[in-house]
Amino acid sequence: MEKRHTPRPRAGLPLPRAVVALTAGLTLLLGACATDSGIRVTTGTPSPAAEGAPLATGTPRPVPLPPLPENPFGGGIPVAAYLAGGPANMADCLPELVEEWGLEVETQGIRCTAVDIDGDTRDEWVFVLNFPGTGGTVGLGDVWFFEDKESDYRYFNSARGLANAATAGVQVHEVRDFTRDGIPDILMTWQECAREVCRTHALVASHHNGTLQNLAPAEAVVESLQDFTVAEGGEVRMEGGIPADAESGPTRPQVVTMAWAGLQFRATVQDGEPIFLIHLVNDADALFARAEYTAAREKYLEAATDASLRDWKLESGLPSERAELVPYAYFRAAIATLRDGDPIGMGTYLDRAADGHEGSMHGAAANIYREALRQANTPEIACAATESYLGTIQPLYNAFWDYGPSVPQRTVFTLCR
Repeated sequence: MEKRHTPRPRAGLPLPRAVVALTAGLTLLLGACATDSGIRVTTGTPSPAAEGAPLATGTPRPVPLPPLPENPFGGGIPVAAYLAGGPANMADCLPELVEEWGLEVETQGIRCTAVDIDGDTRDEWVFVLNFPGTGGTVGLGDVWFFEDKESDYRYFNSARGLANAATAGVQVHEVRDFTRDGIPDILMTWQECAREVCRTHALVASHHNGTLQNLAPAEAVVESLQDFTVAEGGEVRMEGGIPADAESGPTRPQVVTMAWAGLQFRATVQDGEPIFLIHLVNDADALFARAEYTAAREKYLEAATDASLRDWKLESGLPSERAELVPYAYFRAAIATLRDGDPIGMGTYLDRAADGHEGSMHGAAANIYREALRQANTPEIACAATESYLGTIQPLYNAFWDYGPSVPQRTVFTLCR
């Protein structure tokens, strides 16, 4: 039989790569030895990297505290990375971030909380950030929502996103299952400020409909919040409406309540007791607009004879409002009486509006209306004659009824219709 000869590599020549790799693999297994229980494999240790070069393996470097970005409210993503991979002091609500970013140190309500708001049995993390205001104003703020630890605290929503507004003075009041679906909801408020007057909006962050949404109705807002309470049954009560400056007009106390109604939250807005005479007139006009003519007449007569309520215009350095509101109330009482089916009784109140108030716009208007009726004209023709007169003094008439945003604007076409 012919004997085959296998050539050996020449000395000094490099081995083929495959041979080198095979040799290295065998070397790593040389430490393996047979034992009674089987084979034990000993792995090799990688050589240290050259000085200055990064290690091939090892613990990742911690994520540093992110600096304040140019748009702070766009900083949720870098903060999420810091929560997942940095030395974040989440137990104390990130005091290092509060200091680095210049956030308000003292925050009313809940600063941060871990809570399962989507029902997956893993806690999301919620963080409130408010910046200090300047010159007595309320600073801008937000609430950030991060996923659970297993999801690397991914940033996924904010109060600004839920409210679709530039929120300020944000406060988390309570975490509770308001919607009664077994999943906690987050009740918070945010402020919308113009000059020195702030409107406080309620916001309910809830996963009730399968995604995080704001379930608070648009009516859940009050001006100049004075008190905020949550009843044991979950009813939210906001009291406010006290004027903060003269430009707001004669605002009055207001109570807004919000409660879960089975499918959605419902808000009820109720005005407090009248402070100024114009408040009583507003109440009477509201009854008239609802066709509650008997109740409206009684409220008009109450306004015409009241001497205890304050005079907003007089307190604002303007001519007294009583000189116009008293004949206005009598005139409107006459119209309400007519709508109630009592044309004879209407004449009594027209006389009270016209007689003794000749120097007022509403007294003169009542006199024109009365004279038109005496000439056997219909109420519609009498009203048209009255509006023609008021049209000649329309700028003066509109100026009187300009009380500011808190009082509905009357026109020459709203007096006798």
